[in-house]
Amino acid sequence: MQTYFQVIKIIQNRGGRLWISVQVIPSNDLIQQRPATLRVANGKAGNIFIPAGTLWRANHTRAKETAGASTHARYDDLYDLLRSGRHAVCQYAVHDSDGAGEMREVREDIETARAFVRFMLVSGMYEPDEKRELLEMQSLLVSRYEIKRARHKTVARSQFMRGMITTDSIGRNNPPAAAMVSGAGIGHLLKRLTDIPRLSTCMDRRTIQVYVFIQSHMNLYRELWDDVRVDTKSRSRGILQQWIIRVSMSESRTKKAFLRKIRRRLCEYREAFTEIRTRPFCKNAAHTVKDLNAAIETCKVGDLRILRIQCAKLRRGIRWVFVLDVLQIEVISRLSFLLARLRREETKRRRSIPCNKREKTIQITRDMAPVEFAAVERLLASFLHRLDRCSDATLDVPVKAKVECLIRGAEYAMTVDDWTLAKKRLISAAKFL
Repeated sequence: MQTYFQVIKIIQNRGGRLWISVQVIPSNDLIQQRPATLRVANGKAGNIFIPAGTLWRANHTRAKETAGASTHARYDDLYDLLRSGRHAVCQYAVHDSDGAGEMREVREDIETARAFVRFMLVSGMYEPDEKRELLEMQSLLVSRYEIKRARHKTVARSQFMRGMITTDSIGRNNPPAAAMVSGAGIGHLLKRLTDIPRLSTCMDRRTIQVYVFIQSHMNLYRELWDDVRVDTKSRSRGILQQWIIRVSMSESRTKKAFLRKIRRRLCEYREAFTEIRTRPFCKNAAHTVKDLNAAIETCKVGDLRILRIQCAKLRRGIRWVFVLDVLQIEVISRLSFLLARLRREETKRRRSIPCNKREKTIQITRDMAPVEFAAVERLLASFLHRLDRCSDATLDVPVKAKVECLIRGAEYAMTVDDWTLAKKRLISAAKFL
């Protein structure tokens, strides 16, 4: 694996400050190298322990909104960062085929505001019902933008509010002036419209880089797996297993040469796994390094029986990383993206409803996407089948029972149509792997 440079970084989060050593990865995100405690300023949470391997991403928008109190967003692991980036790209929805998203919403809001400006300029040409409908639509637009944080949207809202007041500063009825103020608000929405593709492209590039970074870790595990595997059905073996057999069949001089080759190969893996510092891989990587060290010492002694046992232990440890990747990519991410898509679609449907008449929460139910939810359940069943093949007998801390308990809890949440709770329990299960 490629080694990335390390720096000392000052991170502001929730009013607290961290002065920490971080590793910078290709997406320009930061991996915290050592555990730290964040002292939250004026918060009820108090001190927050942040483990090594946590990821930080600079958030310039949040930094401006909080006057520098929070400069970075925190992510538990690489999969959490990957999902966050993908959610952001989908939220922007630059292409019309992407469905509900910010790009389409802003376009619709611009058309609403333009219709209101036309009404202000030639209000005498409209029927009373048309006037009432346009005023209601503009009022709804202003109320929706009350919770927006993007700078151009907040400025546009203030302009739209001023534009609904037809009297000028000296008390005269002056609709054209009000129309010009609303037109300035439209200008800010047009600027936001040009910002979205740039933001989406930047986020999409970084998301791809995070995915490639995850795959570089998985490829290292796959390489080690291929070297220590033993396939009883096809009677095929990895290169290290083949060398072990050749050692057992060789004379003393050749035996020592093969043992040196095995030891060199194991040392290369040890060096690579030592470089893994990010969650969720760092914990398993530390145990893998420990097992590799034991195998390297055994090579010096030349005890092939113990070496075979240690290779089997390496295989059992690697299997846990494979099931973690399946759970994160095939189950949690798929469910997370489905829930986010349905929320966007429901939010779009509610845009025409005044804020004071809307339900405060969006409840996602199976009947909104029955085929997709059934697919998630099938993927979870497939994951459980993979989990059954894992053994934690040789692990320092057994985790299988806890993971199975949380997965069963997620299955129950799915049966009662609480998909948000199901996602939370799946993420909790992933943290044990």
